[in-house]
Amino acid sequence: MGETWHCLVVVVVSDDPAFLAAFAHLSLRRQALRWSTRILVLTRLPLSHLGGLHGLLSNRNAMLLHVQKGKEDVSKVNVLVWQPYSAPASRPLRVATWTPHGRLTLASHVSLFPDKFSVFTTPPTLTVAVEFLPYHTLTWVDDPQEPGGRRLLLTGFLNNFVTYFAKAMNFKYRYVLSPERTFGTKLPNGSWTGMMGMVVREEADFSPAPFALNPARNEAVDPSAVYGIVEVRILSGLTGLKIDPWGFLLPLTPLVWAVTLAALLGVLFVLHLFPTCLPCRSLLRGGWSANTFSPVRVLLQQGEASGTVLDPSCWVLPCVLMVSVLSGSSSRAIMKTNSASLTPNADVVWPAEWWWWERLVLGLWILMTLVLTKSYAGNLVSLLAVRYVPQPFQTLQDIVDNDRVAVIAQKHSTFEQSLREVKFGVFREIAKLEDKGRLNFLTHSQLPGSLDTLVRAGHHVLVDLDVNHRRRLSLDFSRNGRCDFYRSRESYLPLPCSMVVQKTSPLLYGIDKCLLTLFENGIRLHWSESVGNNTVCDNIPKKVMITSYISLSNIWGVFAVLNGGLTAGLVVWCAEMLVPLSNADFAHTFSIRHIKKLFHNIKKI
Repeated sequence: MGETWHCLVVVVVSDDPAFLAAFAHLSLRRQALRWSTRILVLTRLPLSHLGGLHGLLSNRNAMLLHVQKGKEDVSKVNVLVWQPYSAPASRPLRVATWTPHGRLTLASHVSLFPDKFSVFTTPPTLTVAVEFLPYHTLTWVDDPQEPGGRRLLLTGFLNNFVTYFAKAMNFKYRYVLSPERTFGTKLPNGSWTGMMGMVVREEADFSPAPFALNPARNEAVDPSAVYGIVEVRILSGLTGLKIDPWGFLLPLTPLVWAVTLAALLGVLFVLHLFPTCLPCRSLLRGGWSANTFSPVRVLLQQGEASGTVLDPSCWVLPCVLMVSVLSGSSSRAIMKTNSASLTPNADVVWPAEWWWWERLVLGLWILMTLVLTKSYAGNLVSLLAVRYVPQPFQTLQDIVDNDRVAVIAQKHSTFEQSLREVKFGVFREIAKLEDKGRLNFLTHSQLPGSLDTLVRAGHHVLVDLDVNHRRRLSLDFSRNGRCDFYRSRESYLPLPCSMVVQKTSPLLYGIDKCLLTLFENGIRLHWSESVGNNTVCDNIPKKVMITSYISLSNIWGVFAVLNGGLTAGLVVWCAEMLVPLSNADFAHTFSIRHIKKLFHNIKKI
């Protein structure tokens, strides 16, 4: 009926007080008459018999045409208007008089169908439903004039809104809290909870809290002009800098490691296969060992320990390897052989019996490994100085897949209502977590305590409106001086937000005019966004530069590789000791003197 009567003039003519009272009651109860509908009530009843019409005449765009009879006929008709929120026994304001001669005379400066809700002539006391929000405080003070002897005080930008409305529209106000201390959702029985329930039940005239609008809320109340778009994000705790013990592998991608290994095997294949195709081979004494270990020494930048000479006929390791130390632009020898005929401590030495094509292959291999190792060393220094900050929960599916994390959400919110109503998808998966004990709903006043304990520890995440997350982060940064939380990149449920008033309440038009003024002058944005450190934690870096000393926890993966190599070498050594030797040369290789010398050099390394 409200849509049908939009922008119409409704004329009611009756002298039956019961009919007039029923018409007024049903019109208000069924929310049929909006402010845009003009109402004229024509009656000859005395004003004392029109008590049932007071609510309609005072709180709607209505006028009473009160007929006054003379001795024989109608003498005049008074056009009367009641002020909003006035007492039933209050006297109306006469705005005009009509006489049978067809003359309409204005009795005051007030026009017909006055815009009485833009500025109240007599300031009424309105009830405003509020709730605790970040950067807001709620305190109770003693006030004998208030019900219960106490008055609720609110500080924050929402109080700035209400104070501005009160001054612009000339009304007084008092704050109230909902019994559930929530914003409110629709229950299966059709009733509403929280601040929404207070407005729907007409226990509060309006609420300035930024309500995310959905179809259910739009149907229950009248929203004001939209003053923002809100969305749901995930807020998680930063568990600290993650140290990757295998970070020494990160300077090169897996593909580069694979190509390098393939290139090494290719060089070894060439050095072993091609000599077998020559009619006459001139190889280093010791056969395949020199060709095998020379490219490996070049890659690992290893050489022979000074003063160590082993028998060339040794078929195991022909030299004791020593890791070279790179510093600046100079380096120690990258390869030294065990040939006694070569100059000691030379850089890259060539066996005299090698072919030139072998020297060319080894030289190209040296050039490639030089570039590779220099690049690896530079990137490794950078990676050891930069640590990764894990941010694992970017989507709701990440939460579903991780059994070790629980979800905290705002009680009786738009997000909870969406979880209750959805039938499939990731929202349905999140709703099922409640049966597993991994989904908890808390009120706004309970969320700060959970943020400092559960969410900061990393085993809980908070799913709420992003605007609330940003204010919580700014408050936490102001207290601690660091960003201990991060917001997810993925967002959900983008919805408009606004204030709400009672259904068909004329207050909406006065509030919208005030909001438009605040929008045009940028005051609304100034009040809602001008909070300390509001954007400091918006883009938290995933990598952090570290200037401290490198500890064992950073590079224990390197020692794990070393221990693995030493273990493999010990196994091979034991196997070689158990293999029966076939000639005197092999027996000479494993003499007590050489074994003692081998352990002596390992100890020096």
